[in-house]
Amino acid sequence: MSKAVLSMFCVLLFLPGAFAQVKTDTIYVSDQATAFLVFPEEPNICVIDLKSQYTATIDSKSVLMKARDKNTAPSKFTIKVGDVYYQGIVMYKESPAVTFHDYRNIEVVATTTTTVKATVNPKKPDALDTARMQVKGDLNSFKVSAVDKYKTVGTLDNSVYFALSDLRHNSKASFVKLKLSNQSAVAYQIDHITFEIYENKVVSRNEIQILIEDCPRQVASKEVGYMYFALPLLSLPEACELKITLREKNGLRTITLFVPNQVITKSATF
Repeated sequence: MSKAVLSMFCVLLFLPGAFAQVKTDTIYVSDQATAFLVFPEEPNICVIDLKSQYTATIDSKSVLMKARDKNTAPSKFTIKVGDVYYQGIVMYKESPAVTFHDYRNIEVVATTTTTVKATVNPKKPDALDTARMQVKGDLNSFKVSAVDKYKTVGTLDNSVYFALSDLRHNSKASFVKLKLSNQSAVAYQIDHITFEIYENKVVSRNEIQILIEDCPRQVASKEVGYMYFALPLLSLPEACELKITLREKNGLRTITLFVPNQVITKSATF
């Protein structure tokens, strides 16, 4: 757990009516660094006032926040988890020192008044949280050393070329670099990307959980953008491929890329 989370409470909360309200730390993000907010259960609602400047995605028991551009203005946010409302400020910072915020350990204890108190009970991160923390430095190393290795694993659709640029493994995860070359006249706004195991022309398994991602939210016309991902260590049966789907925000340009099994199994390690 980060020092920021450990020092966050005791903070007084108030309980108007049937719900509690928690004031969080300021969450720092950039257009490259995603903040992970982890809760005891899956959030019901996540609202950012300046939604044109920040993204917020509910992913299982986490909320992933990121700035759309550099130097965005601070914004209030509200996240509802069960009957508890978590409220705070999200703010741009070029290199946030803390990106993992653990709110699972907040225990709301009712008092004799309408005020309640939040306390922190130390709790070990779950397996997914641990994996994310372990590969964060590895992803940064991969970004520095990754090259445009693969020249033929790509697809062109509506003047947008989507391709595998580099793929490597270590003992903890698989690291993927994707290339998006936008030769169209319209900027491509990235909504989200999914990774799936594809076998015999059908998706045979659940979507692969992305551990960490680092990618732009938009690739301008006639520009090239690169996306970096850390995934659970890939080990595919011989008949399987990796299906990568890129979806455009507020648009219809969905692009699908298939990475053959032999590319994955023969990829270098680092």
